[in-house]
Amino acid sequence: YARGFNADREETFGIVPQATFEEVGEIRRAIEAVHVSPEVIAYITSIVRQTRQFHEIMLGASPRAGVRIFEASRAAAALEERTFVTPDDVRRVAMPALRHRVVLTPESEIEGVTPDECISRVMDRVEVPRL
Repeated sequence: YARGFNADREETFGIVPQATFEEVGEIRRAIEAVHVSPEVIAYITSIVRQTRQFHEIMLGASPRAGVRIFEASRAAAALEERTFVTPDDVRRVAMPALRHRVVLTPESEIEGVTPDECISRVMDRVEVPRL
């Protein structure tokens, strides 16, 4: 309050809008227009499924993780100004989408294995589609 902050007055927050509602809508529509081929969808599904079968992971990712990878892959492609998702887009977003969604086995944790290492091994086991 000493510097004039008042939680009841938004103008004192010091937050400057970076986009209008209309611009956010345009961005969302651009992302939704990005095509994801059936092969890439199968690739995403295989990665998520493999986290549930990998020996160093006690609790793998849920189907919701696949949805998040799908959405993030579309956004990554849109940022690259492409109208389609590539397996590279999936690989780029899979790690941040999965690292907090897997629980390692106690043995893996004792050995100092990280979720990122396990996810990397999982992705190495899944065949990358050729588009």
